[in-house]
Amino acid sequence: MTARVLLAEDNDSLAQVLKRFLAGQGFDAVTAGTGLEALQAVVTGGFDLLVLDLKLPVLSGVDLLRKLRKSPHHASLPVIIITGAYPGPQYAEAARRLGVRHYLEKPFTQGAFLDAVRRALQETAAHRSRKLFDLLASIYNNRESGLLSIGGGPALSFINGEPLSFPSRGR
Repeated sequence: MTARVLLAEDNDSLAQVLKRFLAGQGFDAVTAGTGLEALQAVVTGGFDLLVLDLKLPVLSGVDLLRKLRKSPHHASLPVIIITGAYPGPQYAEAARRLGVRHYLEKPFTQGAFLDAVRRALQETAAHRSRKLFDLLASIYNNRESGLLSIGGGPALSFINGEPLSFPSRGR
């Protein structure tokens, strides 16, 4: 499955270069030119990663990030910061406190950008897999019964911690 990446960057030339670069690497990239457009896209779009410039018009990248981190639906969305306006370790540390693991100062190389994108997506996949494993282990260990829906798909049935049914494609 192709990862969907939202590029929140007000410099349209840079946004288009990054979009084409990501598309060439097999990613589905979408751009937003303002913080408000980015917020609307995140809320409606189902993105796997947000690449965020901190200095955006209408709603700053910092304010957008704060809103996302307060939202139960979007708090865990991985974010890569790209900035030319806020260089230095103090800003990178402030971003880390908001859950950002990748902070790139402009200008950055294609290699550094691609590495940050891949690592952010791998970290997220590993975290999701771990959460699912922990959930299934808890159901089994606590001998729970009920239905479990994952990602809006068909429900799995459990009785006393044991899976009773698994959905299959077709009939």
